[in-house]
Amino acid sequence: MSSPQNAGNRTAILADLGLAMRRSGTQGSLLSNAVAARIGISPNDFECLDIVNLEGAVTPGHLAEATGLTTGAITGVIDRLENAGFVRRDSDPTDRRRILVRPIKENTAVIGSYYQSLQRRLCALLDDLATPDLARFLALYNDVNAMFAEEIRDLKERDAPSPKKNRAKPTKGDPA
Repeated sequence: MSSPQNAGNRTAILADLGLAMRRSGTQGSLLSNAVAARIGISPNDFECLDIVNLEGAVTPGHLAEATGLTTGAITGVIDRLENAGFVRRDSDPTDRRRILVRPIKENTAVIGSYYQSLQRRLCALLDDLATPDLARFLALYNDVNAMFAEEIRDLKERDAPSPKKNRAKPTKGDPA
């Protein structure tokens, strides 16, 4: 972490900021996993539900594209979320051949209760920022999210090296 003595060292601060963002991403994932466990769904299903909640209504194809899951896997996700009472399937009013997956607001509202404490703490943390600074922070955060989306798209399109299969096998007497 940056210390007061290198507070003027831009390179060190940028490196520390990158690490802090990684930690934030990891903590966000772990919090999502904990909330998913509380509401009785898998972390993967929870992320899909979050996309549906954020967008309001999505096609299964859009959900597959957004997550990188196959359409078959998404059908299973939607089935589980529907059985858990978090989403419903509706006909698309513009194209009866398509369906839209919509959140069931009265059932997804419980999810927000798990984030209330964090929201209060975040507001208290940001309370000292002037409104223009807060707006700049929001703009930067939105830009970061857009960069993440671009990186995900680029990563999906990029040729991937084959994973190495040279993992050491346990020898006799080693714990498996």
